[in-house]
Amino acid sequence: MNKHFYHILFLLFFVFTSCGLEEKDFENPLEERQIQAQIKSAEQELGQLINHVRNQQMDSIWYTAQVHENFIYYIFAGHDMVFWSDHRLILRNMRTHEYDQWYAHDFVNAQAVCKWTRCDGLDILVVIPYKWRTVRDATWKDSFSFKPVIEQNEQVRWWRQARVKVHAYFVIILTLFVVLGIYGLIGIIRNHGFRNMKLRLKFQYLLMILMTFSFVYIFTVSVHYVRTRYEGSQKTLLEDKTEYIQQALKGMFYWDYSFNPNNTASLNIDLHSMAELYNVDIQVYNKKGFLVGSSTPQLFDRELLSKYISSVVFFSRQHSLTTYEQVGELRYLVSYKPLYNGHGIHIGFIAVPLFISEREMAREVDDYLARLLPPYLVVLIIGFIISYLISHGIISPLSVLSDKMKNFQLGKRDNHITYWFNDEIGDLVYRYNEMVDELERSTKMIARSEREEAWKTLARQIAHEINNPLTPMKLTIQQLQRMKNESGDTMDKERYNAYFNRATNMLIEQIENLSRIATSFSTFIKMPDVKLSRVDIAEKLSSVISLFQSNEKNVSVRYIGPDSGIIAYADREQIQQVFTNIIKNAIQALEDKEGGDIIVMIRNANNIQALMEDENMQDMPMDALDYLEISFSDNGPGIPLEYQHKVFMPNFTTKSTGSGLGLAISKNIVEASFGKICFQTSEKGTTFFVYLRKKE
Repeated sequence: MNKHFYHILFLLFFVFTSCGLEEKDFENPLEERQIQAQIKSAEQELGQLINHVRNQQMDSIWYTAQVHENFIYYIFAGHDMVFWSDHRLILRNMRTHEYDQWYAHDFVNAQAVCKWTRCDGLDILVVIPYKWRTVRDATWKDSFSFKPVIEQNEQVRWWRQARVKVHAYFVIILTLFVVLGIYGLIGIIRNHGFRNMKLRLKFQYLLMILMTFSFVYIFTVSVHYVRTRYEGSQKTLLEDKTEYIQQALKGMFYWDYSFNPNNTASLNIDLHSMAELYNVDIQVYNKKGFLVGSSTPQLFDRELLSKYISSVVFFSRQHSLTTYEQVGELRYLVSYKPLYNGHGIHIGFIAVPLFISEREMAREVDDYLARLLPPYLVVLIIGFIISYLISHGIISPLSVLSDKMKNFQLGKRDNHITYWFNDEIGDLVYRYNEMVDELERSTKMIARSEREEAWKTLARQIAHEINNPLTPMKLTIQQLQRMKNESGDTMDKERYNAYFNRATNMLIEQIENLSRIATSFSTFIKMPDVKLSRVDIAEKLSSVISLFQSNEKNVSVRYIGPDSGIIAYADREQIQQVFTNIIKNAIQALEDKEGGDIIVMIRNANNIQALMEDENMQDMPMDALDYLEISFSDNGPGIPLEYQHKVFMPNFTTKSTGSGLGLAISKNIVEASFGKICFQTSEKGTTFFVYLRKKE
């Protein structure tokens, strides 16, 4: 076949569709591409079917014909139909068309494309329905004796009440699920993802989701169980009625070996009476699968049902079968039984259809749900409450543990956690309490060791500083004794008096140095308490700088900033000592440099982020906007790398004189004021930064 044939074929489709039945009279239309694809598939299956026909393989013919439910196959031997794969189509006046060509055909209840093929004297018809007729007139259903039983008023009233209850419970449960879903979604959005949520909320959400899925699963299984049980009971009832009808018809045709016009003349009347007795419809087919009697012959006279038996029953080896069939939009159940005469000879088939009412099934489901949903709803709510309590009970000790660790302070009495259970959390709490005890013991040992080491270091420093002036004092006194002993009575009093005056001046100077050393160490050891108050830092800086502008080293000390009006929180007296110590150190660092220059600036700490990136900066404050920055910059040689980590140590100095306590004292004063002191150094100079709080 070429493309032109398909174009002509689909043109015929359009003509038949336009000139024949209206579009609305048919359902499930197939698209042009689908029809073309099915034609190709049907050609392949038809080849297999022809091979089976030639080899007379009846089982293979049946299997091949059932592979694709959209294809319907008929095999004719002359005017007799010897095989049909489906009995949904109503065949009327079927005549052979030109062989091996597809053409469009309008059946009673469908529009299709067909093809005739001849093989070994048999005519094979392939039908591909592409539109089925929709039966819109529902009055024909009255012809079925197996139509739904009309409920009594009391049953209808109970069903309506049950349906109202079911709808109410559904609304409550759906509202509950929606509220929980919104609550969970808000929690996820607020915490920027499920992983960032607190463990307590994770437990709650997971338990509630698990309960929700369990409820949905149980509900689905329950509804499926009710429907399956109802269908099963209807099938069992139908099969029982079919067996009774089978025995009754066996008695009617006890001596007959086949159906003929004589023994089937009154069959429709007998079947109608039997149908009234069993409240079902009854259909009888002969051994060839053709209808010979029915309790509702008008269904077949109107060509609503095919007069051929279902191929599933006729061509399969299992003649007793209960299966679903469909006509129009109506799906119904049919129970098939073979019909035997009194001698056990097979003479035909019995078909007993049953229309399982969806309304009746819905009533069964609603009745079941009306009894099931109230306890389900109560259990669901109780489950949510229990899940909340369980998650709270599991996580609350962890929350207490987190709070304790967050607010942990050495020396507090309430660092321990009390937990009375011996589970995993109890073991964690026990380990935490052990860790706290061990940490406090270790802290006390470290503090004692640090104090001892600090006193040892301080003692060595004091001994060193005191020993320095004692040596020249001792030598001077020894020299005085030597001069006196050597001269005796003839000593040169003038020379002796001159040396004595020089010696006493030197001794007094060394004694003052000792006094100064003792005072410095006393000040460092016993620093007065810092009393924070609002201090005009600009005014303090101006007064300190004015004292150092005329220094004996001829170092330029400049101040850039206002003379007053910049307020920070510090100790009014001690902050002046900080500024004095830093400027004195800067002047001493520039004593051997010509053109020494010191610049003092005061400003807001806006450049703190840039300074923090410098690897030489030490202990920068975090919240820069709340701090005031005072910088002391000199153009000296800078601090060598090996000394930078010792700058604020109390026993460190690079000068020949002094105790090395100035910067250590300054650091203590600044940090006691909740500020920071740090430095930045290079070969071009050193800058010390003092940060003081602007807010209380």
